[in-house]
Amino acid sequence: WRLSKKVLKNDGRLIINVPSITYKKQYKPLYSHIINQCEKLGYLMRGEIVWYKQTIHKRTAWGSFKSPSSPYLVQPYEFVLVFQKSKEHFKHLGKKEDIDITKEEFIQYTNAFWNITPETKLSKIHPSPFPYELAYRLIKFYTYKNDVVLDFFGGSGTLALACAKNNRNFIYGDISPNYTNYAKERVSKIINEE
Repeated sequence: WRLSKKVLKNDGRLIINVPSITYKKQYKPLYSHIINQCEKLGYLMRGEIVWYKQTIHKRTAWGSFKSPSSPYLVQPYEFVLVFQKSKEHFKHLGKKEDIDITKEEFIQYTNAFWNITPETKLSKIHPSPFPYELAYRLIKFYTYKNDVVLDFFGGSGTLALACAKNNRNFIYGDISPNYTNYAKERVSKIINEE
């Protein structure tokens, strides 16, 4: 998060997708730890989106089936946390002609409960691929055409793909050469079609 603060424009936004908790015999509210870390760095929270993933089909870890002794809560959602870099730059400024979100999209996206099915086709490539719809909504809602979007955890390249398809510039990064090569191939097809 420290590095993102260095490279982000003054009126830029930091957007982090995170599960609500981690569980290893004890619940840990991962999202609240990230909020605290970002606030310590001077980021200001702008909101949170609940991404409802509809993933209750796997019912294998119930804790104590049909007993109040130790039931386990299944959480078919994640948070998308939104921060701004500073108090002085509340608005992200851009040209009016570079706004491409429709009225219908804007009204739909202002509801912070986003019901989006997870990506399953790419799960052989990456253990937790983003659905295209999530990436699409985030760039349409928070960026102008020609803005630069930085993804430190680029994975299978879904955010880069959404940027390429919707006239945003992007910087992709990932520690895995396998993911990087796959993302490069995936995004190159879109860029070469144009």
